[in-house]
Amino acid sequence: MDEKIKKGMAKFMKGLSKEELLLLNKMAIAQVRELNRIKGLEEQKKYQVGDHVEFDSKKRNPFGETLRGDVVSVNSKTLTVLTITSGKWRVHYDYIRKAA
Repeated sequence: MDEKIKKGMAKFMKGLSKEELLLLNKMAIAQVRELNRIKGLEEQKKYQVGDHVEFDSKKRNPFGETLRGDVVSVNSKTLTVLTITSGKWRVHYDYIRKAA
């Protein structure tokens, strides 16, 4: 973020009362949640049931292991993936990719 904008925001906020700051905080949190919701919807559109995907597992192996499987469910925050060797996994969109 530009320093000029930061300084302007700080100056604006110094003139607010406690109640106004609390309202601003609620509004900012609501906006962040909305942006996260939109990002989640965009991630959901990238995958469909039946897609072949892969992800790294550190849960069962501290050095990590790449697991591959098929998407069986597309959820709001995760994909449910069925692997041949390790069963079902619920994997967040940040940690999964389409298999080559």
